[in-house]
Amino acid sequence: MHKQPINVVWFKRDLRFTDQEPLCYAQASKMPLLLIYLFEPSVMAHHDSDARHWRFVHESLQEMNEKLKKLNGAIYIFHKEAAVVFNSLIENFDIQTVFSSEETGNALTYARDKAMHQLFKRHAIIWKEYQNNGVFRRLKNRKQWSPLWEKKMASAPKLVDENQWTFIQIDQKIVEELKGPPLHASITTRNKNFQDRRRPERGRGGPPGGVAQLCHAAAAGAGGAVATARA
Repeated sequence: MHKQPINVVWFKRDLRFTDQEPLCYAQASKMPLLLIYLFEPSVMAHHDSDARHWRFVHESLQEMNEKLKKLNGAIYIFHKEAAVVFNSLIENFDIQTVFSSEETGNALTYARDKAMHQLFKRHAIIWKEYQNNGVFRRLKNRKQWSPLWEKKMASAPKLVDENQWTFIQIDQKIVEELKGPPLHASITTRNKNFQDRRRPERGRGGPPGGVAQLCHAAAAGAGGAVATARA
């Protein structure tokens, strides 16, 4: 069976379009893109989880999808474990590269990421992860932390061209298989006391100068990406 070659953007704790490094480099790859977010049951059931956090995530995704709807695109939202979702996608698509932010969460998500590295490695899928904050993984000591932090904080924002997308559409049968059970009402129902995060946009949601800039040297794979799936 011929499988369509695609790249996947796996949204994690980076629910935005502006200064979204994985999305920027994925767009520069010129490959058809599949955008996904996973409500993972194991992560949601962890002791540090709270409905207020997941409500904010849910509302952020709804807002992002409203923007993407105008471009005939969408972030596909699945309520299942990461391995289950990606195994199904691998059966149906020829995934070349997965783009995501490095996650700095808890031991559970760290173990999940280690398992996902192995899964991608078995299927010859490149996983490019990008630093999303001032946390530097795998430093042997803190001697270089300060200059690394300064460099990261001073780096230019990575902006996408909102008019240059090639989205793919998933067959509805696959969507039904992967969407999982409905989220709890405490997550999907807006709390009247919850802060309204919607604000009038400047231009199309970015800083002065517009969002039609592409990230620097994206096609060359620059930007601190992990070049291959690590063990």
